[in-house]
Amino acid sequence: CTDLQKKYVHQNPTFFFIGGVGSVSLVERITSKLPEDITTVQLAGNLSIQELIAFLTRVDLFITTDSGPMHIAYALKRKTVALFGVTQPELLVSEKPFFKVIYKLESHHHLLGKCFDFNNKPLRSCHVTMKNITVDDVMKAVQELMN
Repeated sequence: CTDLQKKYVHQNPTFFFIGGVGSVSLVERITSKLPEDITTVQLAGNLSIQELIAFLTRVDLFITTDSGPMHIAYALKRKTVALFGVTQPELLVSEKPFFKVIYKLESHHHLLGKCFDFNNKPLRSCHVTMKNITVDDVMKAVQELMN
């Protein structure tokens, strides 16, 4: 949020945090660590599916992980930066002018060659995280979408 705030300060951005009921405490921990000059709205656990759809039709930019809301944003053709972990994005979505994928799978050697089984579930032997995705990666994708 801080890098986005600095880049788009002239637009006075508001950052909305969404998620299920189980995300509320995580969102509260994240937003409590942000500087006071960053405007945030905590919506985690508060949106029905219909409200989520209505919300996504109004956002200027959506940054998300591979999730249900990501697929809704894709269907709505909303500007989205989607962060993928172990799941291969090309199995689910493709990049579009409104949709940027960030995927940095660590190299592993498995019988199938990837870190998922035939049902697209992560293999237990993979220690893949999204820690390889940097703020610079996200900012580059945002820049591409917003220009």
